[in-house]
Parts: sequence; structure tokens; C-alpha cells
Amino acid sequence: MWAVPRSASTAFEQMVAQRGDLAVMSEPFSAAYYDGPEALSQRFDCSDPEATFSSVRQLVLDRAAAEPVFVKDMACHVLPALDDTLINACTHTLLVRDPAWSLPSMARQWPDFTADEAGFEPLAEVAARLDESGADVVVVDTADLRRDPDALVEAWCEAVGLNFEPGALQWDEGMAAGLGAMAAVACHHRNKHRFPAARTRATDR
Repeated sequence: MWAVPRSASTAFEQMVAQRGDLAVMSEPFSAAYYDGPEALSQRFDCSDPEATFSSVRQLVLDRAAAEPVFVKDMACHVLPALDDTLINACTHTLLVRDPAWSLPSMARQWPDFTADEAGFEPLAEVAARLDESGADVVVVDTADLRRDPDALVEAWCEAVGLNFEPGALQWDEGMAAGLGAMAAVACHHRNKHRFPAARTRATDR
């Protein structure tokens, strides 16, 4: 799943983790984007000399060869690593959200976010590459997900070849065991037990 920020992507991966039949890799390419020798952002004061885009891509491919995997990442993170090998190895979902909702939400978290981090241009480039390759793509709109999560997730499961598990749409407080540290950091502010319901823009906090 390749997403724009503030699009309920972490809630979606929480749902996938609740299923129990897929390993979840949460934003693995962010290590290369922010921390590696090819980093495209200096937002965080940390470094990982081994976190190249190609090494993270291989990590994902190796994990997927060993067991069924769900990967969630931001489009800007994965774009530099999105070669034919990764395209052909994945079933792709694009998670989109109206920028009138996502950008104000992101500004509250990162007032200095860049256009690349906002994600819409990278997501368009990801979509173009997938289209050129002829890959099958499932597009999910956050508005539809929040309006009727049960119906949306059931349709998504059918589209990607998974059984629908209604119980996975509800969970106890905290992150599922299958989610990594990056997800925990991304979600430290969230205290939801189900997909957030649709709200009017005036109260979208």
C-alpha cells in the first residue's frame, strides 16, 4: 500500500495486522528516505549507512519470499526504489485522500512539511509507473474508508485476493504485535479502536 500522509494508512495497517495472516512491514523505505546515505530529507538527526533504497527493497522482497507480507509506506519513500522487480512482486494499493483534509492535518503535525512529503506528486508518479507497467492497482479513497469501513475493506479484500475478516476492523487500545517501531512512533498520538468515522471539515482535528 502506497499512501499520502494523514490518510488513515496506519489504521488500515492496524486492521491488516489484526487479521493475523500477514506479516506487516510499516514504512520500511522511510529508513532510506530519511536516514540512509541516499537520504532525500534531513528532517531527522539520525543515520543508517546501510539503509539504501536498494537494500530496503531487497529486505522487503526477501521477507515476501519467506511469508505473506503487507507493506505500508508513503509514496515519497518508496518512489526511488520502485523498479520493475518491486512492481512485479507486489499487489499494489494506492491510498488517497482529498488534500483539503490531509494537508491541514499534516501541517498540524509537521508545519514545515515539504511538497514531496505531502505525497501527492510522488503518488502520481507511482501511479504512472504502475500504469506503464500494466500492473493491477486497487485505489482506496480515505473518504470511502471512513464512510463505510466494513464495505470498503470487504471490497478491498476481494480485489487483492484475501478473505474478509470483519473482526479485524476492531481492536484494543495500542498497536498490534505485528507492527514495528516505526508504526508505534507514527501512532503515538492515536487512541482509536476502529477506523475514524467521517466528520465535517470544521471538526476534523
